[in-house]
Amino acid sequence: MISLITSSKAQIQISKNMKALRLEKGFTQEGLSKRSGVAVSSLRKFEQKGAISLDSFLKLAMALGCVK
Repeated sequence: MISLITSSKAQIQISKNMKALRLEKGFTQEGLSKRSGVAVSSLRKFEQKGAISLDSFLKLAMALGCVK
C-alpha cells in the first residue's frame, strides 16, 4: 500500500529536515542566510511554515552541501 501525504505535510517535513541539517552543520539562521544569500526572514518562514520559493530553496540546499 502506498502512503500518501499532502503537499503541506511534505513541505513541513522538508523544512524540518533542512533545519536539522543546518543545526548539524553548526550554522545559525543568520550564518546560513549570509552563506546562501537568502534573507533571514525567508529562512525563518521556511523553517516555521515550509513556505519558500524554489530559487531560495536551491540556494539553501547548495549552501548546506545538498546540491553540488
